[in-house]
Amino acid sequence: MRILQIIILLIALSINTTAQEGIVKGLIKDAETKEPMIGVNIVSENGAGTVTDLDGKYELILPAGQQQLEYKFIGYSTVNRKIKVEEGQTIIQDLNMHQESLNLGLVVVSSSKYEKKIDEEIVSMEVMKQDFVENYNAVTADKALARIPGVNMVGEQINIRGGSGYSGGAGSRVLMLLDGLPYLAAQSGAADLNSLPMENLEQIEVIKGAASSMYGSSALNGLINVRTAWPKAEPYSKLTMFFGTYSNPFPNGKKQLIWWENRPMFGGMNFAHRKKFKNFDYVVGGSYSEDQGYLFASDIRRVRTMIKTRWRPEKVENLTMGLNANLSSTGGSFFFLWNDFGDTTNRIIPASKKALVNEECNCLDSLAYVPREQLTATTIPIILDPYVTYFDKKNNMHSLKGRYFFIRQRQSNGEDTDAGSFYGEYTFHSSLKKLGLDYVTGASATHAYITSKITGTPKSDNAAVFLQVDKKFWDRLTLTIGGRFEYIKVDSLPAFYKPIFRGGFNMQVTEGTYIRASAGQGFRYPSVSEIFTTTVRNGIRVIPNPALKEETGWSSELGIKQAFKISNWYGYLDVAGFLSRYYDMIDFAFANTGEFAFQAQNLLDTAQIAGFELST
Repeated sequence: MRILQIIILLIALSINTTAQEGIVKGLIKDAETKEPMIGVNIVSENGAGTVTDLDGKYELILPAGQQQLEYKFIGYSTVNRKIKVEEGQTIIQDLNMHQESLNLGLVVVSSSKYEKKIDEEIVSMEVMKQDFVENYNAVTADKALARIPGVNMVGEQINIRGGSGYSGGAGSRVLMLLDGLPYLAAQSGAADLNSLPMENLEQIEVIKGAASSMYGSSALNGLINVRTAWPKAEPYSKLTMFFGTYSNPFPNGKKQLIWWENRPMFGGMNFAHRKKFKNFDYVVGGSYSEDQGYLFASDIRRVRTMIKTRWRPEKVENLTMGLNANLSSTGGSFFFLWNDFGDTTNRIIPASKKALVNEECNCLDSLAYVPREQLTATTIPIILDPYVTYFDKKNNMHSLKGRYFFIRQRQSNGEDTDAGSFYGEYTFHSSLKKLGLDYVTGASATHAYITSKITGTPKSDNAAVFLQVDKKFWDRLTLTIGGRFEYIKVDSLPAFYKPIFRGGFNMQVTEGTYIRASAGQGFRYPSVSEIFTTTVRNGIRVIPNPALKEETGWSSELGIKQAFKISNWYGYLDVAGFLSRYYDMIDFAFANTGEFAFQAQNLLDTAQIAGFELST
């Protein structure tokens, strides 16, 4: 009998408690674009809170009585509302939010692994939006990156602030990301810039300086994150076609300086389509381009396609999941070394130019360089990205992402390669508003396998844990400290362990004026190609070097960012001084084995780069 009375009492208390609560829900939009805003934080004075979903909607259960709600989103003015919550009632509270008066409107995720205003980052960053890329018809990523301040392209090698040197095709000191996940080939540790889906770009984010504390190996000199776009309220469709031709060199000079018979041409097309369909979003895109090249043996053909999906289950709030995929094929000619100036040996000369060949030197009277050996290659990358993102009742973000990255490469000299990698990452982000703390932590793991004529069949494993904490003081000063612990095991080589750290601050001095300072460590573990390659090119032998050590370094900077507004135009002026130092850099040099051969080696000299940068 007593048990029955207790049960009845608990039920009564439960009914009474429910009756003393009410519901506040609504839709939040951008005041100018009228687009629904995703991820707006809504927090009550008693600590209860939620975030808007992918449709800009929210729902919050609150105790009956007067409540103070705070609506907050990066780059927008915070809104506070007093609401009277009635017992058992539902209150509709829609809202339009306005951008801050001197906000650049740029939100980035690369530096901290969660969305943050670029003004408040502790490192120098650049952001290139989709419109800028389209204005220059940048069909491939390298054409776009070359226009970013502080970024240079040395062949296919990305160079940030002069810190990369050249190691094209056998490693990269700049980590390339596609939608926040590593995009480096398992065998070479380099990025295939031809296959990135530029036709469906949201923005390109560039971190200048070491970023290994959050992303690990290869972020020694910086990081580039290519973020693709999602659908908005209205469907988006676009088709672009282009065509062009290379002009003759020195149009007012001698005709014999023109090495081709007909002017080389280039052209192609690309398309993108993005749409929301109830609780399902999808994106499709594709591109085809062909470029005959203005250099001999530099023709290239590219085909790529991509799809993105995002599903929001109706029965589970704040849960999204999906699968993204990219497929491309790049084929054309390439070479390893040039011949002597103008040498025509083993070269097909157009009939109209044969009279210009000098028989004494067997060379063509042309300023065009001629490859010593012409090869052809086809590269086919395949990417599959499953993911799940969930915001719990305390607004904490749980993100689980995966990537399968496979590359099939076929070359006319028989040096074929099949390489694949499995990558997984869990990230947890939480904001403790009362303490002024934001922290992000997580773990990642990678398994890679390779079958190649020049490296054999090595395998590798990589695991890491990371943590970054941001502490805010007086709503103006932010201190940041982060670290990562890395484990790498390549084939039968000894296991590698390394802790990496970074720290810095960002202070808002006045409206639109931010001062920052930071220092961070970086490293790059040798690529499989650098360690195991055995091949002969043009009579030059390349041999392996299992004794290679990792490259290490650190970078520091002091900078100021000033936002400004002229009429309806927003912009910024950024000034930074930087200092970077690198140790045990890897380069190909004559082997110390007594034979005429090259191999990757650690250089004994220390490299230091100091500079001053001004960008707008």
